[in-house]
Amino acid sequence: MKRCASIVSFRLAKVFALAVLTALGASVASHGAPVSYVVHASLDGLGAKYLEYYVSNAPAQFPNFVRLMSEGAFTFNARCDYDVSETVPNHATMFTGRPVMRPADAPVTANHGYNSNFPGAADTFHNSGNTNVPYKASFFDVAHDHGLSTALYTGKTRLAICERSYNEINGAFDLFEDDNGRDKIDFAAVADVSGASISNEVNALVLDLASAAPKRYSFIHIAEPDLTGHASGWGSANWSNAVRMVDAQVGRILDAIEANPVLAGRTAVIIGADHGGGGVTPNGHTESYHIKNYTIPFFLWSPGTPGGANLYTLFSNRADPGTNRADYSVSPPPIRGGDGGNLALSLLGLPAIPGSYFLPELKVAEPPLTATREGTLMTLWWPAAAEGFFLEFSDMADASIWHKVTRGIVNHGELLSFTFDLQVTRDAGFFRLRTAGLIIAGGPRSQAVFAGNSAGFQVTTRGSGPLRYQWHRGSRRIIGQTNAMLTIPVISLTDAGSYRVVVADYLDAATSADAVLTVLTALVITRQPLDRMVASNGVAQFSVVAEGGGTLAYLWKRDGVALDGATASSLSVGPVSLEQDGSYSVMVSDANGSVESRAARLTVLIPPTFLTQPMAQTVHVGDDVTFSVTMSGNPLPFGYEWRRGAIVLESNTVDSTSATFTIPSVRTNDAGAYRVVVRNVAFPAGKISNVASLTVLTNATTAGAP
Repeated sequence: MKRCASIVSFRLAKVFALAVLTALGASVASHGAPVSYVVHASLDGLGAKYLEYYVSNAPAQFPNFVRLMSEGAFTFNARCDYDVSETVPNHATMFTGRPVMRPADAPVTANHGYNSNFPGAADTFHNSGNTNVPYKASFFDVAHDHGLSTALYTGKTRLAICERSYNEINGAFDLFEDDNGRDKIDFAAVADVSGASISNEVNALVLDLASAAPKRYSFIHIAEPDLTGHASGWGSANWSNAVRMVDAQVGRILDAIEANPVLAGRTAVIIGADHGGGGVTPNGHTESYHIKNYTIPFFLWSPGTPGGANLYTLFSNRADPGTNRADYSVSPPPIRGGDGGNLALSLLGLPAIPGSYFLPELKVAEPPLTATREGTLMTLWWPAAAEGFFLEFSDMADASIWHKVTRGIVNHGELLSFTFDLQVTRDAGFFRLRTAGLIIAGGPRSQAVFAGNSAGFQVTTRGSGPLRYQWHRGSRRIIGQTNAMLTIPVISLTDAGSYRVVVADYLDAATSADAVLTVLTALVITRQPLDRMVASNGVAQFSVVAEGGGTLAYLWKRDGVALDGATASSLSVGPVSLEQDGSYSVMVSDANGSVESRAARLTVLIPPTFLTQPMAQTVHVGDDVTFSVTMSGNPLPFGYEWRRGAIVLESNTVDSTSATFTIPSVRTNDAGAYRVVVRNVAFPAGKISNVASLTVLTNATTAGAP
């Protein structure tokens, strides 16, 4: 077998015969014109069974879906998630490239695990999904971290979880080359949009597409098919009208792309759905086992994609499932909604989503070699973008020796040509385009990942398939890792090292460059500062122990306010006074982030001191009498124990530096010596007040007075 895309033969005779033998597997977008922009759309509840009927029987009513079919590749037989046919879980699948539930025999880290269709206000795909995967990366992570601008438009506020999971708080650190920040979505518009208002949602996207610097990866969700399906039933007249309305919005997006020179010929549009509908009941779609619910459309409209093609013919690892639901054990699997993200990234020349389960592979395109004749001059033409191919000549099609054409090749911009005179070349001859051998066109790329997260290495190759892969760590082969992508679901410190892959076809083998995996240690405080109680004029010591990557920096705070010069792992406070009483914490930072300790309480111990003493009093029988005291000291609370002689009359603990003791309706036997014992943690034994005498006068005593 010869490694060639096409062979052109020529012979000098009465009739010149030209045979062009094109290779199987039509050219696909990955090796056609370059894609620099992606618009990725989810048309909520767009059931493929109904849409296929509409475009087949009333194509004039759905001109833009017909346009997608005639100008791009499509299928009406893709699948949503196998286990769940609801909106939010399937959008989590689209974003992460992971199924909702764990497939049989898959690792525990394979699925995203988010299965709520009504997210809580604080839910993210990370904190509420599969806890075996602390962070579920998305296509926005890959695009953003490689420097591409991003945008999200959703027609349901429920999908705010998509924005919330990847915002400046919950997004992962950008560890790839330049730091583009944690917020993976540069622009987000999240609202409940229905009916004619969907034009307003699309307006925002179209406005960006018309700009001089449109977003590189835009994702738009249009809710109307699902909303009308629930209200009026899938397949109803109202639903058909809703799909026509969506068709018009799709047309606006396509027109905006073609009207902008920045986008025209450089933009891929991927359109799918989260689920179908109208299965068991006309107004529902929750039964994931019903064919109307699990069957979705999938469109690819992009440069180099053959118009009218069956989308399945463009993939090397996807197969039409017929009417089967197709679980995750089926091989090759069907196209799924979860394939859209990695398909988009592949078209952009970017690696797959780290840890993703759905990894569609486009067939490798081989450039065409064609010929034109003008008199005795024969000119061969082939794309200038056919990198890695060169022109060869031989006198026999099955010759073992071919000669490389090194002179006379003319560059016309998008095309290369070679011209020769048939009168000079007397014998039969053959030309072919041949690859320079198996080529590793891209990847794998070095990366730095926090321990506990997932990592993935991917390589892009070109050769005469089928291709075989074997990944190595250092010089040792990694058993079982024989795909174009190597995924390490949960990174540990022992995974750090150099990774490479050996790729082979039936003629050649090639070894990639090494990609270095740096495992970052998440900054963690292993010993928190402890609470301290110190007597006035004493010294309080606080310390913290933390582990992280590289040099650690510290900044101590009191009650949230940074302390000047307090930049060590320990803090000495003293001699202390009441002004230093408060909460002390420390911010610890390394090159990858920062974390703040718990707030440790410094309590300055000051024993109780009497500011006012209880006073002696003389009252009549039946009168009320009150003793009072005011104190200073720290901390509260103070305990107050009131006594008459040695008898404890009342004891209480209060957050107050003053207290009272009242005797209502005094009797003669209440007369005596009263004191109060005041305690706090600074002086548990208590301070005793002066004696306050209580004299009780009877009426007789009063009458006999002078």
